[in-house]
Amino acid sequence: MKLTPGLLLVSRAYIKRKLDLDYFDDETYIEGINPTKEIIPFLKYLNLLDSNNNIQEFNLETQDEKILQRILFIYITKRDKDEDEDFRWMTRAYKGINFIKDRLDDNMNACLRQANLYNDDSELMEEWWDQVYTYSREKTQESYQETGREGEKLSFLYEFQRVGKKPRKEYIQNTSAGFDLLSIHSHNSNEKLMIETKSSISSINQAEAFVTRNELDMAIEHSNYIFHFWLIREKKLAVLDRKSVIATAPKNENEGRWEKFRVPFATFKNNFKEVSLN
Repeated sequence: MKLTPGLLLVSRAYIKRKLDLDYFDDETYIEGINPTKEIIPFLKYLNLLDSNNNIQEFNLETQDEKILQRILFIYITKRDKDEDEDFRWMTRAYKGINFIKDRLDDNMNACLRQANLYNDDSELMEEWWDQVYTYSREKTQESYQETGREGEKLSFLYEFQRVGKKPRKEYIQNTSAGFDLLSIHSHNSNEKLMIETKSSISSINQAEAFVTRNELDMAIEHSNYIFHFWLIREKKLAVLDRKSVIATAPKNENEGRWEKFRVPFATFKNNFKEVSLN
């Protein structure tokens, strides 16, 4: 269901009329619109009306601006949860208003302007954006965790298929181990092999990994340490020796101690190979 500036305003008008009047016929037109045709289905889509068309959340004290902003927040997050392609930007909404403006169409930008969300003088503006940024950060963290777990599962299957023996899942046993899987070098060797997995659902030119200080320290200390970089959607894997990743670490020991550093997948573009897993 598509939100327009017009629908946003008449939805607020409907809510206020329902709150103001003891009885209100839902067939009564609001600004030329029969609520049963468009407004009520929209508000029910947002779960702002119960089964008897009674208003949820709002009361007579709720400011007009707050009503508009609440409708917008619920609409945007619901479209995101419905996995609407037009709202994929929500995972990076924490980057700020300018980032979001560039990714919204004229219609949605007009809706946000209508709700005073681009107006620095609005007292409620900052609170609304803080909600959006919090939602975005939580969603991003959840997405990273899901993607990371998918990479770990793929590496587990890959190693089992490669050497015929299931690796130990360190990512479950000991989350501070500094690696995810403990496998072996080959069918003919029981020498231990530490594997740290990194994964992304982005394309190779957009994908990036974050290597922690603990992971780097383990890679430096142990010659039997490798990295698996997974492009999840393409089912492509780059098996990287520790030195190639260590070489990308920042050399800023004199500028303070960092906790993690970023590694673009494109750095190892030539190492990726398609993998077929049974």
